[in-house]
Formats: sequence, C-alpha cells, structure tokens
Amino acid sequence: LNCYACHEREQLGGVGRFRKPHFEANSLADLGDEGRLPPGLTYVGAKLTNDWMGKVFAGHPSTRLRPHMTIRMPKFPKAIVDPLVDAFEATDEGSRQSESDVFGQHPTLAEAGKQLTQIGCIQCHSFDGQTLPGVVGIDLGGVANRIRPAWFRDFLLDPGGWKRGTRMPSFFPDGVSQSPQVLDGNTEQQIAALWSYFQQSDRLGTPPKIAEALSANYELKPVKQPLMLRMFMSGVGTHAIAVGFQEGIHFAIDAETPRLALAWKEDFVDARSTWFERFTPPIEPLGKDSVVVSPDVEFRIVSGDQEESQQSLRPIFLGYELDEYRIPTFRYRIGGATIHDRYVATVVGTLRRTISIAGDSAPNDGTLQFRLMKDAAIEVMNSKELKGATGLGVAVAIGGLQDDSVVRSDGTDEVWVPIVQGQPLEINYRW
Repeated sequence: LNCYACHEREQLGGVGRFRKPHFEANSLADLGDEGRLPPGLTYVGAKLTNDWMGKVFAGHPSTRLRPHMTIRMPKFPKAIVDPLVDAFEATDEGSRQSESDVFGQHPTLAEAGKQLTQIGCIQCHSFDGQTLPGVVGIDLGGVANRIRPAWFRDFLLDPGGWKRGTRMPSFFPDGVSQSPQVLDGNTEQQIAALWSYFQQSDRLGTPPKIAEALSANYELKPVKQPLMLRMFMSGVGTHAIAVGFQEGIHFAIDAETPRLALAWKEDFVDARSTWFERFTPPIEPLGKDSVVVSPDVEFRIVSGDQEESQQSLRPIFLGYELDEYRIPTFRYRIGGATIHDRYVATVVGTLRRTISIAGDSAPNDGTLQFRLMKDAAIEVMNSKELKGATGLGVAVAIGGLQDDSVVRSDGTDEVWVPIVQGQPLEINYRW
C-alpha cells in the first residue's frame, strides 16, 4: 500500500531529504522532525493495540493525536487494511499480556502516577486536552487505550532503543528511577503508577502544575460590571448560579430549590473546571469568609387559622433579568405569586437583597412568607437585626423582630416573616 512513501520502518522508506521541505508543522510546534514527519512504523505492531491500529487505518477522528502536523494520513478500504493489523502484530511479536500480567494489581498507585507526571511528562505532553503554555506533544490522556502494556513498560525503560531519534529522555537510566521520593524509588511500581494514572486521568484530573497554570488564566474577576456563571458548586449543587460584584462581595444561588446558598468575599471563582473538564467537578469559591446563608427552601405559603404551610407548593425558578448595570433580579413562582429577588453589593461590604411580589400576581389562599434565617442558634439583637451562630448577621429595613420571632424546630432556630404585596422586603447580610 506504499506506506514507505511517508513512513520509515527499520531505516527503510520515509519522505527522504528532497521531500522534507513539503512536510511542515504549525508555527507553535518546536519538535523538529518529530513535529512534522509521519511517525515511524518500526515496532508499531508491538506498540499499538489491534483495535487502535484499526481505527487509525479507518481514519477515525479520535486517532488524530498530532494536530501540530499539517500532513494527514489517507483512508484505506477496510477489507485491504484489516489483514495488515494482524500482520504487524505477528511480525513485531506484539505482546498480548494484560496489564495485570505486566504491572500486577495497581489501582491504588494512580495518585503517585499523577505526581510522577509533574517531574517530566508535563513539559512536553498534554493531558486530556490540557497543557502548560507552549506544549504541543502527544496527548497522554487515553494512552492506556491505544498502547500495549508491555510496550509501555519497555519504552519507558529505554525510549531511545524503541524509537530512534526520539527527544524523550530516559527517566529510568539502567533501570534506576530518578525520583527516589516517590514510592521509595521503586522503578516497576512507578511505571505501574503512571499506567494507572493514564487510565484514570479523565477522572482524577490534570497534573496539579497544569491545573495551577490554567487556574491563573481562568479566574473570573468582576472589574467593570458584575459577572455571572452557571456551575456545579460545593455547598450549592448542580444548579448553582454564582454572581460576583466589583466590591468583592459575591454569592451563589441554587436555582433548583431556589435559595440564596452561599456568600463570600474578595476573589470570585475559577471557571476552568466548569468550562473544560469532562466531568465538571464542583468548584469552591476562590475568596475567603464563605458563609452558608440558607440551607434549604426560603419561601412558603401559609394558610388557615393554624397557619399550616402548604408543603406541596415549592418555588419554581423562572430565570433572571439584568438591568443596565448587569445587576441580576431572579424570578420565582410559588402558588399564584411571582417573586422578584434582587441583589446588590454595597460599599460597606454587605449584600443587600430586595424581595417583592410582582404587581400582577398574588399568592393563592394564603400568606407568602420568607425565612429570614435558619441556624443552630439565632439571637435577636434588636427589632431589625438577627445574629446566627455561624456569624451571619441579617438586618431588615422595617423592624418588628422580637424574641418570640425565633422558632425552635428539629434542633435549629428559624425566623419567618411575611412578604406583603406592594411592600418590598429589604435585607442586608453581614459576615
């Protein structure tokens, strides 16, 4: 099939010196011939699994591992290239040893493997699409799905012996690890640890040094106007909407409940995992002084002489509106009432919240109530201010708070107040 027109195998074939100028890499690649010439086929049957090689011949999109190369490999008819897969395996004596045959039992070594990647791998390779700035080497994410375990071990022990002219250095010269601080310098365990991590890199995340470099690039900083980001957030849930203000006061609501879940100060959030990581792990606020504002539902409709809450009526999130300054007002519906819930950061370091009932709506058969606070213990400071055991202070513009406003239920204190049509409830949170 004229593979030798482009590929070299055992020093035969290849593009030759007269055609080399026609093979280029993109401007970001500084890999020499490795970055622009088709890879060699020496020992390829010992290196690649049959399944992966079949995908390469079929031109499967997932096999494009060298985006820095401008040259592309043609597709070949399946009936013609299928026998070639088996022929490469037989000629190169490709090992069919399983990973357990080569590495033994290794699932607990993955974190050590992640640590080892920082010693050299991240300087040249990407991991599941994430890299240090300027790195263009082959992505090691999923390497365990395409490389035979035995070849992986042998290659790490002697890269130059398996790939002539490779730029990859030996991290185990003469079989001795250059990282004695990891797994007591045990070479076999370290190689097994790397394999284990490459198997699980999409779940365990990128090496910390890459994560640190990327987080510096994806920190969201509200400078000229408030910023909003939907995300998975610890302590909020999978329907979190975080809002950051220029004053360094930030909060996150849980749109599923809905509720004001968290508030914090100074730095806002790092968007990297939300935008780029496959499993979108929950993120933490970047700043400090994070405080839980409301642990669950904040609104209810109370009806009847016994003032029993209508438990079946749960607020429904309707979305939000942004004013000309991009300050958000969230909208909920409970019963027949539409609630407007607006937030503003103040220059004195508080979060001001204004809750009102839309003029064209009203709660059905009852009184709309808002839970002002829920905490392990609540102290009524005066007619306008509460203080919780967590340090959160809540002040209302219109007084009326008394000691008997605090109701003890299931080991916690809570305070409920009515929301009246035409009388917005203004609240200030301090922490």
